[in-house]
Amino acid sequence: MKQNPKWVCLATACVFFLALTSIAVASPATEMKIEPEEVLDIQPNGTFTVNVTVTDVNELYGWQFNLTFNPAVLNVENVTEGSFLKQTGTTILLKKMNNTSGYLLASASFMPPYPAHGVNGSGVLGSIIFKVMSLGSSNLHFEKASCKLNTVKAGNVVRMEFEVEDGSFRNVAPGLVLPLEVITGAVVIIAVGGVSGFVYFRRRRGQAEEVETETETSDET
Repeated sequence: MKQNPKWVCLATACVFFLALTSIAVASPATEMKIEPEEVLDIQPNGTFTVNVTVTDVNELYGWQFNLTFNPAVLNVENVTEGSFLKQTGTTILLKKMNNTSGYLLASASFMPPYPAHGVNGSGVLGSIIFKVMSLGSSNLHFEKASCKLNTVKAGNVVRMEFEVEDGSFRNVAPGLVLPLEVITGAVVIIAVGGVSGFVYFRRRRGQAEEVETETETSDET
């Protein structure tokens, strides 16, 4: 397929802008994070959306994030740019996702001609739609070394200092394993493993409600 030279040049300019770095700007309050921080109980084949946000940034001209996840549990369906950078000028979004290896790389910056000033404050950089593939859990982890917030000072692209805050997904209880049923006479004992030991539920066969609950704490850590 023949590529449009104009868009090739714009994409190249965006990559070049995000690749350039100079002396880091001290902005300890600035943070890139996942919101909501924790997503729970979405069943397989369901979808959910998280935002990648930035807080307390000054003169932002471009951003990049590299987010990893558990591909056995989650797949990326789509990523779109948020409104934060676009409020000041026209932008271009580049993205690469790999649902086999479990990562999403996305970046955005202003297209030339660049505005006189960047964006200040807090807002949404991008939104990610995940599809749940199975029961389990997954960190939504920023690979900090390849995450960037860039500004421009004296005509030079400068990489800001900032912190990152990961997110997580889970649709099973922590440490939960499938129940193991042991039949002893007229009593069915169901053992459920937990993070602090085992909980034993005793019930009469044929009865729907539990008649007695006992808790034991394992010595194992």
